[in-house]
Amino acid sequence: MPVDVAGATEAVQGVGAIRPDSSYLLATDGVNVVETMEAPDVVDAAERVLSAMRDAAG
Repeated sequence: MPVDVAGATEAVQGVGAIRPDSSYLLATDGVNVVETMEAPDVVDAAERVLSAMRDAAG
């Protein structure tokens, strides 16, 4: 299902990636693609990764 992720132009979240009840999220900022799995909060994890990549790029 589509979700809002800060810094992402598109993001989808689902379940069943590793185990039937596990969560995952795919997000893109238009250039990079981030996949987070098994994080306590996959949206927060993706936001942090996208932010770090944006900050590193300057």
